[in-house]
Amino acid sequence: MLLILAATVVPARAELEVSGQKEFRFRGYEQSGSFNQFIQDNPLFLTDTGFEQSLRLDVTGTVFDNVKLELSFDDSLESREDQKLLASVDGRVWDLAAGRMPLLLDDTKYLLFNKRALGVTATGLLGKHLVTLMAARPEGRQHRQTFRGNGSQQEFLLTDASGRRNIRVVQGSDLVQLDSRRLERGRDYDVDYEEGSVILRHYLLPIEPTSLITVEFEVAGRENFSTGSLVAFRDRYYFEGLDDPGDREPDDEYVALSVVTNAEQDPSGSTGPPLDRRLTVAAVDGQLTVLDDLMLRAELAASRLQADSSIPGAGDESGLALDLDLARELGDLTFDLSHQAVGPKFQAIGRREFVRINERSDLIRDVAATRLAGEYDVSRRLSTNLKLDRSSTNLDDDPLLPALDFGAVLAAVNYDLGADKSLSVRRRAERQETTAPGGPGGDQDRDVLTAVMSAGLFGLDAQASYEDEQNDSTLADGLTTDFVTRRVSLGSGGTERVGWSAGLEDQRRAGLGSSTSGQLLVDVTPMKTLKGNFSLLRRVESGRLTPLSTDEQSVTDTGEVKLRYEPNRKLRVDVKGSAEQRNRVVRVRDPRLPPNFRPDPREPRTVITDQPVLRLLASNTIEWRPSKKLDHRLQARGNREEEKLTERMLSENLALNYRLKFAPTQKLRVLTEWENANSRSSLAPLDRDQQVRGVQLLNAFPRGLSATLSRRSVEVQDRTLAVAENELAHGLSVEKILSRILTAEAGLENKERTGRFSDDAWTARAAVRWSPEKLPLRSELSFEHASIDGVTTAGAGLDSYRDKLGVKADYRISSQTLFEVTADFTDAGPTVAGDPGYRALTTEAKVSINF
Repeated sequence: MLLILAATVVPARAELEVSGQKEFRFRGYEQSGSFNQFIQDNPLFLTDTGFEQSLRLDVTGTVFDNVKLELSFDDSLESREDQKLLASVDGRVWDLAAGRMPLLLDDTKYLLFNKRALGVTATGLLGKHLVTLMAARPEGRQHRQTFRGNGSQQEFLLTDASGRRNIRVVQGSDLVQLDSRRLERGRDYDVDYEEGSVILRHYLLPIEPTSLITVEFEVAGRENFSTGSLVAFRDRYYFEGLDDPGDREPDDEYVALSVVTNAEQDPSGSTGPPLDRRLTVAAVDGQLTVLDDLMLRAELAASRLQADSSIPGAGDESGLALDLDLARELGDLTFDLSHQAVGPKFQAIGRREFVRINERSDLIRDVAATRLAGEYDVSRRLSTNLKLDRSSTNLDDDPLLPALDFGAVLAAVNYDLGADKSLSVRRRAERQETTAPGGPGGDQDRDVLTAVMSAGLFGLDAQASYEDEQNDSTLADGLTTDFVTRRVSLGSGGTERVGWSAGLEDQRRAGLGSSTSGQLLVDVTPMKTLKGNFSLLRRVESGRLTPLSTDEQSVTDTGEVKLRYEPNRKLRVDVKGSAEQRNRVVRVRDPRLPPNFRPDPREPRTVITDQPVLRLLASNTIEWRPSKKLDHRLQARGNREEEKLTERMLSENLALNYRLKFAPTQKLRVLTEWENANSRSSLAPLDRDQQVRGVQLLNAFPRGLSATLSRRSVEVQDRTLAVAENELAHGLSVEKILSRILTAEAGLENKERTGRFSDDAWTARAAVRWSPEKLPLRSELSFEHASIDGVTTAGAGLDSYRDKLGVKADYRISSQTLFEVTADFTDAGPTVAGDPGYRALTTEAKVSINF
């Protein structure tokens, strides 16, 4: 091992705040005999062995007045993307940034978008030219995944290209959309970057099966890309020039030339060598003012993908993308005309969506769209909006690909009622025509009417909305279906102490069924000592599942409550609970009737009712600290699933725990713990009770003598297997300060176990601790002997033992550096489980440097 320490002289003008810890550790063992028994006694040595080092570092500040540093690093974290590393330099000509950052060219549409990488960027102003250079190594592989709504489902698991779950996601690379509406991380959803999952917030529920959830993200890990590099160049020429790169305005006129290349080795899932994949995108874009305040924005991009750059021409693909935009303001009238066309083989780096067709779908390429948007302020309070949309796919008219033509008209009126009140009415009409390969496709007409009103009512900021959606669809077989959806948001808003939202939704499909749902969400903080939130959700679904069933109905009710009451520093009460009930009813007609027979609703029909299932979860915790001497903690937790009508329990877990800390004096302390738990299930043969009792008494006597007395019992009763297991332990330890540098300790413990394995163990322990006055050293020498009397599975008696000799020391090299070493030699005899015993020497050394 080679350790290099370097020191750098920091200028006097530097203002840096540095903190952290560097740790070196070695853990090893030599073992003979039963490895299984050794690992049971020393579980850390199963995987956590060998030399390891970790660094936690936080650096912020400036150097030389123009160099800014931001560093947050912890290499004990599995995901490197959790680290923050960024250094920026504000130079006279060039501005530099180096570290881990998102790479993007935010004023382009088709070049580079949110590519997380470790690299260097430079931006320089050379006359009227603003030049940007990038060189980096990407940290993940771009992936895109879609999900359909499923009522109350909140969590969606992400997968990589091979379908593997529990993937690591590059932090900050996620982009989540619900029906093409971009959601905001932290407000609308959360991401578990280590487990690879997206969790939507409660207020977005329920999510209908007609809704589409799109997630774009980058998969982390070397298994995705073994090597990779990204190089970018962009030159913007400003006609009026710039004094500083930060002085750019949105209406500045310029033309630009850009080239981005991303090269990587793609494993491609095969057993052969990785492919040298290279994607190059070049673009020309600009912004000009023509014909008096008419702003023209244009961009033309070309991409070339080399599936394997080591073989020229093998699997190469090229594509084009075009974007044109005209915008103008004429007094109270503003309008915007845009056209986008993305070729079928065009690809970009990092970005996966360019054009949206319909408010409910998005496409990557092979699409063209023309849009006109206008807004007119009739008066100070009244304004109108008009939008026209015309889009199509399959630009090359490939007969083997589906084609889609879409048109939409949107008209809206907004009126300011004054006194924080406003009214908005919007109507959108759409028509979508789809052509399938080799035959006709289908048509869909959609008409949506929306009204939204915002007002202050009774001191609350509220918003109510109504939406009526009608769909008529003609499928490829000529059948026509239609459904109507009505959404009513009864209100949303709140004050500093109350936040709330409520809504209803009703959706009906002709001949298929209907679903109705309502929800109420409330966040309350009525006082400084009390806060909580409540949520209620009811969902009713009706429809036909089988040819024999006339209808089916499924009802789901969900409720959740969380409360915290903390009137003072002495008392805190936490209450959490949730309940969900589902019931399902199916009506079935007589199978002897002809298929086209429609029964009279008044005639009796066979009714099959599934037992309603009720799920309950609860957790209540009370912490009471009446004084510094006394601390109570009582917790009750449990969950239960049962059939509602018969009250037949499907599964149940209940636990009650109590803990008491009592310190009447500085020399006496009492710890008491009690727990009673039960687990039952009718789905699997399980019925188990467990009781835990524990008490510990610590007392300090004159002349440096202290003693600890403890008792702990665990009783487990497995009623299904008719097996009882009990464990009872008593312990006594005494510590004596012999001098200012020497301390002795002795202890005795008895542990008795009965059940499938029975044994009675006596353990004696003695230790001496030495801390010399003139050295920052603490050391300990200990010996432990255990004598075990047991009964084997065959019923024969067994005498066993376990001896352990241990050495422990730590030496403080400086006020911020600590060296620790531990060595244990263990000799263990056979056990009642059949293990023959083992001998082992375990060692651990650690150096910790705090700064």
